[in-house]
Amino acid sequence: LATIVPIMIGSSLVVLIAPFAAGGGVAQCVAYMNGVRVPKVLSMKGLWVKTLSTICCCTSGLAGGKEGPMMHLGAIVGGSLPSALPLLAFKSDHERRDLAAAGFGAGIAVAFGAPIGGLLLSLEEGVSFWDISLMWRSYLCIVFAYFCGNLLLSLLEGRPGDFNNPDLLTFGKISPDVTEYELFEILLFALVGAIGGLSGALLIRLHIYTTFLRKKFVFNKKRKLTESFLVGCLIAVLNLIAVMSVNNCFSPNEEYPINPNTTLYSRVQCPEGEYSDVSVMFFQTQEGIIHSMFSKVPVQIHSLFVFGVLYFIYLNLTMGLSISAGLFVPQVVFGGVWGRIFGLLLLQVFPNAQWAHPAKYAYLGAAAQLSGTVGKTFSILVIMVEASGSISFSFPLMIIVSVTKYVETFFVMPIYETQMHMMGLPFLTSRPPPLSENIPTSNVMSDPPLVTLPPNPTVIQTVTLLQRCNHHGFPVIGKDRSGKAALVGLILRQQLLVLLKHQAYKYPTPQTYHQMSECLGVYLKESRKQLKVEDIEVDSMYNETELDLRPYYDPYPYVIQETMPLTKSYDLFRSLGLRHMIVVDEDNQAIAMVTRKDLAKFHTWVNMCRMGVKEMR
Repeated sequence: LATIVPIMIGSSLVVLIAPFAAGGGVAQCVAYMNGVRVPKVLSMKGLWVKTLSTICCCTSGLAGGKEGPMMHLGAIVGGSLPSALPLLAFKSDHERRDLAAAGFGAGIAVAFGAPIGGLLLSLEEGVSFWDISLMWRSYLCIVFAYFCGNLLLSLLEGRPGDFNNPDLLTFGKISPDVTEYELFEILLFALVGAIGGLSGALLIRLHIYTTFLRKKFVFNKKRKLTESFLVGCLIAVLNLIAVMSVNNCFSPNEEYPINPNTTLYSRVQCPEGEYSDVSVMFFQTQEGIIHSMFSKVPVQIHSLFVFGVLYFIYLNLTMGLSISAGLFVPQVVFGGVWGRIFGLLLLQVFPNAQWAHPAKYAYLGAAAQLSGTVGKTFSILVIMVEASGSISFSFPLMIIVSVTKYVETFFVMPIYETQMHMMGLPFLTSRPPPLSENIPTSNVMSDPPLVTLPPNPTVIQTVTLLQRCNHHGFPVIGKDRSGKAALVGLILRQQLLVLLKHQAYKYPTPQTYHQMSECLGVYLKESRKQLKVEDIEVDSMYNETELDLRPYYDPYPYVIQETMPLTKSYDLFRSLGLRHMIVVDEDNQAIAMVTRKDLAKFHTWVNMCRMGVKEMR
């Protein structure tokens, strides 16, 4: 019941109230900060549902962590903050993305106790449009969040204001003798990194297969809740069988001290005065397991093997389950387990070697597994150092994450890019797809004819246009000095809906700066509501009234030639954070549009040492 009940509560909250709160939410946040309009990614309903569901997940025994949801929660708070501020400067999409990025980094900084790592992860994973001012604002946000988080933790530890307390380190203080290494171990470190890359690639590949199976068979609320119940039952049964089947005991002494106030070790079937090593893994929180893997607790290799196999199964079942769950800490746990097995095998081969310390290789395995799944290097390196306080061990970690990155990307894409691809989110990577230098922009632009508007359309003409097509932007075609048709601007769908809702056709066109500022404030406020044309009511007596678009459309839209190579148009679109580009022919006549979806449909695939570019349909 201690496993099944929390799982069902957390899953019910997600399935019945906020389905968009499932998972860690990192992939959706990264897509949003890349410029994608992700529905309800910053929903306040998702804030409290994800909070409660994450608590249920972490207390249930699932292989899910709090770090991913905390990054999502930070992004929600940051991205929703402009709605509570009266300043118009903070209500644009650009400012919302920047504030969401700051909250994203603050979430990981508080979760891991790693402020610099949080800032680097925010820049490396989340932020697509980076500049110095964004880094500075994110830094201030993360520092304040880290200070408040550590202050609260120190109060809970009974040592208010003591930020030097080792108990505040997420992974615990690593013993100095554990982090000593020899020069020849560099080859072993590279081997650990390769194992981490292969393990991460295998996990991502299995996640793809399980996601396809879920889409095929688990497609309604009843089946999603049934799946959560069955997963909870399976975990409870397998844990019980493992605990009762494996019986390895150890006695606490000076080398292996036991603090009954901070550990949850149990005797199980061991005699009085001894503890079962399976309780080290099955009866503790994930943070407790990490502390044990990074310490000198004597856990037998076959106990670790049993737990590692079961935990790998739990990881695959939890990823994609209808509950709020992150994957950072579970990856650290799994990597710590197989890393410790690696260290114990070395100790059996070299029984008298002082350098073959299982805790050291557990620490390196955790870094390799996390980097091999997430696909990041610098931020993972700094997070591991900050969360353990072992700055002297940074060089082996550099080797680990570098090898892991190359091995993983040789086989698959990182986990969050994979998830965005499976969700159908048009994420634009930092570089255009390889092998696309010879593809012209005309191959990706929208199919003609181009849907346009005159500078003074009638009300019924505008409403009919919005009802017949779902485009988000419309070129405005006027006349030049010679009387020929010419592109004069670009107007967005939301702008037209706001004008119709507020019946701008009834009032004089705004002329002064003050009037234009008021119109801008109304638009920024209404555009967040995602208006629909079905919600707009227009009096039939105004059907033939003209709607003057000249004060509202963008008179300087970005324009490209149809013969421009895809690589150039891709770089221009992404570097400027655009949503639309107008394509013109050799006579400078607008013929088509290029949107984010048009560019994202050229997808780079990596599969079993092969790669290429595929046009998504």
